[in-house]
Amino acid sequence: SRTYGVVLDPSVLAAALTDLETAKVAADASDKELVRQKKLSAENNASARALETAQATAAHDDLALASERAKFKANWGSILMDQGQALLAQFDNNQTALVRLDLPGGESFSTSPTAATIFLATSDTNPVSAAFFDAIPGLDPQTQGQSFLFLVKDHSLPPNAAVTALLQAADKPLDGVIVPDSAVLRYEGLGWVYTQT
Repeated sequence: SRTYGVVLDPSVLAAALTDLETAKVAADASDKELVRQKKLSAENNASARALETAQATAAHDDLALASERAKFKANWGSILMDQGQALLAQFDNNQTALVRLDLPGGESFSTSPTAATIFLATSDTNPVSAAFFDAIPGLDPQTQGQSFLFLVKDHSLPPNAAVTALLQAADKPLDGVIVPDSAVLRYEGLGWVYTQT
């Protein structure tokens, strides 16, 4: 199945991970302060107002963390919540690229694709192999199709570059050939390809 996508910008992932980590730190700190205030209150060493403030702050920060997690998962999937920092280090060394591929509306896979052959939109030559990384929950708001993340290793791709890709699924092997744009003849609004007989 042919699809389109974009090479993700590592700085956008870094910002999302920073927002998530900031929310975690705030929630951890307010939860610890609540425990401390409860202990002081039990020993009659804290006012009821201080305990109420700690409870409100902890509840607020816990809700902010839950919201940040849900937002991150919706945009980046669940695997990057745990592996994002390690992946960023690989981006810094130009060892890895992360590509988001969006299926056209109405198309879907019964199981996640296993791999992809990726081409920069500016060239149908020099394909790059990519391994399936994660599925993004929900549908892309623009295409109304499924979205997947693929990992390209040992090859650098420019961030925000548009790509086309051929997806490979375990349940459906692909048969066919790739025809470069330069080999397609245009006539009366249609593309024609000649094959040797």
